[in-house]
Amino acid sequence: MARLLAIILTLYFLIGGSAAADDLYRVSVRSQSEASQLKAAGVDPIVRLNRGYLVLADAAAVQALQAGTLEIEFLAGDVSRGQLAVDSRTDRDNVSRYNLLFEEGNLRLFLLDSRQDLKTTDRPELFSVETIKPAIDYSAPTPLRFTASAEVGDLLTLIGQVNEDSLLSYNSRLQAFGQRVAGTDSNYASRDWIEDKFTSFGYDSVWLDNFTANVSIPNAPCYNVIAYKAGSRLPDQHVVIGGHFDAVFTSPGADDNGSGTAAVLEMARVLKDYETDMSIVFVAFDGEEYGLHGSWHYADRAAATGEDIVFMLNLDMVGHYENDAVASLFHGTDQTFAVLWQDLADSLVGIDGRRRGNSAG
Repeated sequence: MARLLAIILTLYFLIGGSAAADDLYRVSVRSQSEASQLKAAGVDPIVRLNRGYLVLADAAAVQALQAGTLEIEFLAGDVSRGQLAVDSRTDRDNVSRYNLLFEEGNLRLFLLDSRQDLKTTDRPELFSVETIKPAIDYSAPTPLRFTASAEVGDLLTLIGQVNEDSLLSYNSRLQAFGQRVAGTDSNYASRDWIEDKFTSFGYDSVWLDNFTANVSIPNAPCYNVIAYKAGSRLPDQHVVIGGHFDAVFTSPGADDNGSGTAAVLEMARVLKDYETDMSIVFVAFDGEEYGLHGSWHYADRAAATGEDIVFMLNLDMVGHYENDAVASLFHGTDQTFAVLWQDLADSLVGIDGRRRGNSAG
């Protein structure tokens, strides 16, 4: 019996007991035709870049890539998904700790020696890519799909409705829940409070968007909190305004990200009775600290249902106590709205917006 078990185990590891390993490539995508070529090649997309993808490819996929017009760059061989992770930090501190495979802007991809590297702290320094599978497509930068009708005076009036006391009260209440770690009672209590706040502002379309994720406990129930404001002229075109409300064990989550959640709530309060051409979707995301789970869930559903998202504003760590005049703007290939935000913030409220390019977060 012992000899038989040894043979079975040997066959298991030789045939299928370990994850398949492929080669890692950077692939540039400059047109819809090239996006179709990449999709047809049968690659495994890992990360979407500003102008392409990082992909894993087996021998057949590599042959297909080389046969087309795609520009490809070999990065590493014999790599599996389980060995790869992206940086959760915006600084470069992790570069000295892990094996850096690829860096572009603020996006860094690391090769891990072990999955244990992801669990050295309560707040992961890196995000595993095992659950990430971005859709392969091509989106050319497009001009604004609407004509701006607001005058500077209108915008200043709108800005004047923002109440600092409200922002402070929202953030203080969120801190009072204790550590809002995804999958814990304090997190669920803060979820219910956020839902009640949206309702108290007068929104009649508020709901909990549930999913499961490996956070503080495996397969924990998690919930994005969503409030919907219908547009008057272009209701099927959406502007998404969001920020995550979960925090980490070691922090009350005031800056990261009580401040962003408070900003989402205050924007929802101020905009409630203003008529807007497009619909606005306010989202408090859950499960961010363990790998952007809430936003991945929302994005996957939006892609599956064909939600027409014109612009998404993600508010993260906007209340840092040492900074009151500079904002880092992370963006994709199309910088239209980043430039617009930068110009408006500088001219209307004196905030220096600095475009930082792509980011894993």
